[in-house]
Amino acid sequence: MVYKEKNKLKEKSHLPYDLPYELRGRKMKSYPLTPISEIKNKGDAIAYAIDYQNWSSEQNLSYGEIVKYQNHFEKLGKKFKLTNEFKENGII
Repeated sequence: MVYKEKNKLKEKSHLPYDLPYELRGRKMKSYPLTPISEIKNKGDAIAYAIDYQNWSSEQNLSYGEIVKYQNHFEKLGKKFKLTNEFKENGII
């Protein structure tokens, strides 16, 4: 199969990471957790949290899944001193 995407303008992602091509624009069963070491600054952490929050609002998550994401964002919040902001926005 040959895709003709050379003429299309590539949209700039607001995310600090790139999702694999297969996952872009699709509903995902689980959110791809980016390792905390790959998130370099506070702005990237906030963009990552906003993207997660948008994704999770459209999902039916179990309590176990919520705890997994909550622990990940709690560690991220501690690293960049964003725990209060994450708590205010309902991420942790």
